[in-house]
Order: sequence, then C-alpha cells, then structure tokens
Amino acid sequence: MLRVVVDTNVYVSALHFGGLPLEVVRLGTGDDLALFISPAILAEVAGVLTQTFHWDETRVSEAISVLAEFIVVVEPRQRLRVVRADEADNRILGMRARGPCGADRVGRPPPS
Repeated sequence: MLRVVVDTNVYVSALHFGGLPLEVVRLGTGDDLALFISPAILAEVAGVLTQTFHWDETRVSEAISVLAEFIVVVEPRQRLRVVRADEADNRILGMRARGPCGADRVGRPPPS
C-alpha cells in the first residue's frame, strides 16, 4: 500500500470543487493508497473552507468528519522549519520527513 500525505489545497479543492483532487482523495478509501494528515493540517483545511469559501461551521464539521473516516490522523514527531516563507509547507514536509506515517509520497498531484 502506498502511504501518501497530500497538500492542504488538495483537500480544499476536493471538497469545494471536486475534479482531480477529489479523485486523489477518493483513492484513499481503497486498498492501494493510505492518506495521512495531521490535526494542524485538518485545522488548516477547515480554516480555508470557512474563511475563503464561506462554508458554515456545520458543513465544515461534516466534511472533516467524512475525511477522518478514512484518512489516518497522526501527530508529527518533530516540527520542521525548512520553508521559511510558508509554515503550512513545513507541516506537510514534516509529515514525510519526521512524521510517524512514513509516507512514500508528499505534496500535490501533478498539474493536469
């Protein structure tokens, strides 16, 4: 099974727009791919949906609950400070480099 951490934008795009990001997230419901996320990344997804796309709290809570049914939520062991300009990128990288998930891949899907 491939172990994967995807960028916050993939989750936001999957939930709000659908398309390829939703297909990527749906792969996590099968037996070939396991998705991992940290509580901080989940909070970031919720924040973007609320602040940028004006989702109400109930809708966000329901979406996060659905994700948590098949995405493994883990707490990274160590915080990385690799990307000085973007703390969010450090959270994603921390899941791969030092996180307990031991992800095989990290990031965004290639552009279509």
